Amino acid sequence: MKLINAILICLITGQLFGTAQVPDFLIYENDTLSIYSNPLEVYFEQIGSRELPKFKGCSSTACWRGYVGIWELRNDSIFLKEVTTCHKYKCDTIINADFNELFGDRYINNEVFADWISYEIINPHGKQIKYIHQGYESIYEYERGFEFINGKLVKVNNYDNTKSRESIYSKEPNLLHKFFYDNIDWKLVESVKLSDKKRVIATFKIGENEKPIEIEIVRGVNPEIDKEAERIIKLIPEWEVYYKRGKVVKTQWNLPIYFDKEFYEKEIKKENGG
Repeated sequence: MKLINAILICLITGQLFGTAQVPDFLIYENDTLSIYSNPLEVYFEQIGSRELPKFKGCSSTACWRGYVGIWELRNDSIFLKEVTTCHKYKCDTIINADFNELFGDRYINNEVFADWISYEIINPHGKQIKYIHQGYESIYEYERGFEFINGKLVKVNNYDNTKSRESIYSKEPNLLHKFFYDNIDWKLVESVKLSDKKRVIATFKIGENEKPIEIEIVRGVNPEIDKEAERIIKLIPEWEVYYKRGKVVKTQWNLPIYFDKEFYEKEIKKENGG
């Protein structure tokens, strides 16, 4: 039985998608980098239209915006080079967006200076630490942040997310069951004489020391058992912690605790092959 349900709260500004998305790409120092940003969407907001003249390509749930932007960072300026299809292998016919119609006089020498970009563009790199099936939320060991003001590069930030780690208690329910079984005050449970209502559901977040914080009982049993549930959660020695932009991701966990000794005995026996 899987008891844990994790909900990562998105940190990236912009549109959120229910599926991991195909990135845009940035040409930088003779390398092509994936970027967790779609700067053309900002331009669309400014002009009040998402029309791509003469464009024809293939989209999918992994590319809700319907296109991929190819950008280049050169001489500290960022240029849009191409707007093409998300999935070239799926398309019978591909026609890139017509920049003459889309940008007019701003289209010079087969590119457009993207002076509307005034924020940080993130390039994830290194090993993927955790895949998250939503937008650009997957977590990588490192991130490079390109800060722009009016299309001009002002700073490059390097972020280290390698302190991210999984916990054996969130990956293996049998260990969590045993932890609860070993640490619940069963004498207290017997003294309050519970009826059929024996499950507490709590939420909590994780701080930088991997310990649960901001514990809240969202569905309780009674004051004594609810307080015991909070005590048990605080005893958990480690939990998952993930970093993005070098800082802890605001993660909320939902955790049910059963104040039923027989439940844990059956679960532990089952998980041990009994």
